[in-house]
Amino acid sequence: VDVTVTTAAGTSIVDAGDQFRYVSAHYCALIDLSRAPTVWTKNRAQRFYVTIFNCGTRSWPATGYTRVDISVRFTTKAGSGYNTQRYWLPYFTYHNLDRNVAPNGYATLAITIKPNFRGTAKLEAEMIKLHQFWFGRYLYRPAQNVDVTVVVH
Repeated sequence: VDVTVTTAAGTSIVDAGDQFRYVSAHYCALIDLSRAPTVWTKNRAQRFYVTIFNCGTRSWPATGYTRVDISVRFTTKAGSGYNTQRYWLPYFTYHNLDRNVAPNGYATLAITIKPNFRGTAKLEAEMIKLHQFWFGRYLYRPAQNVDVTVVVH
């Protein structure tokens, strides 16, 4: 598509440099991990909420063999799950959606996890279509995983 920029100084001239190409993705997620705690105690469970937004073009099924889940884990190296599984700390979990999520829809999930280590790590969340793929395998922007740095005492 052509992109025209208008500012107080005027409007840009549309030329080859003003082109923008976009591709819609079937599976895309924006994950809000801002309510996750950043200070934890070893072997003590904490509950927090994660909101996920479906920015893709397909609904996420909440049931079935290829349902969409959120994976929440502690890791020493953040990144898309299929690339960084060897850095995951012993505790990780999958959480089912409580309902189907349509494009442009969202769900907020209660997550309860318990770290079994001490130190600084990343708490990471990523969407997965079970038995098929991690969202990050096919879509890099926007980032399909999100993390926060945590300290476990």
